[in-house]
Amino acid sequence: MSDPATPEIEPKKQNGLRSRLLSALLLIFCTVMAIESVSRMFLASVQNPVWRAVVRQYSSLARQDTSSFRFVAESRLTYRLKPGFSAPSDDGGPGTHHNAMGFRDDFVDEPKRPGTLRILCLGGSTTYGVSVSNNNQTYPAYLEQYLNGAYRIGRWDRVQVYNLGVGGYTSREVLANLKAYGLALDPDVILIQSAINDVAPRFYDELQCDYSHFRKTMTPLSPNFLQRTAYRSRFILFTAWQFGLIEPLTLQSRTQYPAPSPDVALANLGNNSSDCYRRYLEEAINLAETNEIEIWLLSQIYLDIPAFQAPTPELQRLDEAYRSGLSDHNQVIRGLCKSTSARLIDIDKLMPRRPALFKDPIHMRATGNQEKAEIIAKTLQAQTPRQ
Repeated sequence: MSDPATPEIEPKKQNGLRSRLLSALLLIFCTVMAIESVSRMFLASVQNPVWRAVVRQYSSLARQDTSSFRFVAESRLTYRLKPGFSAPSDDGGPGTHHNAMGFRDDFVDEPKRPGTLRILCLGGSTTYGVSVSNNNQTYPAYLEQYLNGAYRIGRWDRVQVYNLGVGGYTSREVLANLKAYGLALDPDVILIQSAINDVAPRFYDELQCDYSHFRKTMTPLSPNFLQRTAYRSRFILFTAWQFGLIEPLTLQSRTQYPAPSPDVALANLGNNSSDCYRRYLEEAINLAETNEIEIWLLSQIYLDIPAFQAPTPELQRLDEAYRSGLSDHNQVIRGLCKSTSARLIDIDKLMPRRPALFKDPIHMRATGNQEKAEIIAKTLQAQTPRQ
C-alpha cells in the first residue's frame, strides 16, 4: 500500500529544481553584467582610434542606425554615395550633403536650359572633397563660382559644374559612373581626375583588368537580431576585434581585399603595368568623343614633405609605392592628351606646393581646392569650350 504523502514529494523536487535553475540564471546574468560593466569602465580609457571606430560603427548598427555611413552598395558600380546623406560641418558651415541622385552637390536632374554650359567633374576623393566638411569648399563648387564670375567663358549665360566624385573610385568606377549617370545629365564638358586610386590594384598579385583581384563586393549593412544584440556589448566587440573577427567598417575594408605588405606591393608595382588604367581612360575619351563632349584629364599632385611622412618605415615604403605609381599614371595622362582628343590640365605641375594648401599628401584644404579651381578656370577661359 503506497504512502499517501509520496505524491507530494515530486512537486517539492520540481520546485527545488526550478529554484536552482532560476538562481543559476540570475548568477549568470549578474556575472555577465559585471563583466560588461568592468569592460565598459576599462575600455572607456582606450584611445586607440581603430577601436573607437569599431565602437562607434557597430553601436550604430546595434541601434539599426546607418545614417553615419555615406556609402551604399550598387551593383553597377560596386558602391556609390548614399542619396540624402548629411553630416554637420566642422566650422558651423552648411556641412556635407548628398543630393537625391547620390552626389555631393545640390543639382537636380533637369533639362539643360539654352545658353547653359554644363561641366561634370568625375574622380575619387580629391573630386568629392573628402578633406573639407562643407559642400561649397570642394573644387567643383569653387570652379562654378569662378566660371560664373571672375573667369566667365565665351558667350555662356550660365555655367553649371556638377560634382560626381566618389571617394575611392578607380578609373574603372569613374567610367562606369559616367556611363550610368553622367551621360544622362547632358554634359558639354567632362573633367576627370583619376590617378592615384588605380595604383593600389597594381600592388596585388595576379592583376586583372576588371580589378576583381582587388575590389570586393560591398554587402549591405543589415545585421540580424543576434548580431545587433552582440554589438551592444563592449566585451564582445573588444574580444571580436582583438581576434580579428570584425574590423572597422571603413570604405577600404568593405570594398577592397586586404592589402599586401609594402615589400610585396613594391615588387608587384614593378611587375604590373599601367595598361589597365590607360585602357579605362581611353574608353572614357572615346565615349566622350562619340557623344560630342569635350574631355579634359587632370594630373594629380603628391606633396612629399616631412610633415606628411608616414610614422613607420613600413608605411613610408608604402608611400614610396604610391608616389611611384602616381608618377606613372600622370605620364599616362600626359601621353593620352597628346595622342587623343583629350585635353590636359597638368595639376601636378601647375599647383603650388605650399603645405598650407594640403591636409595630407593628396587631399587639399578649402584654400587648396580654391587654388586648384582657379587654375582650371583660367585654363578653360583661355581655351573656351565650343558653343
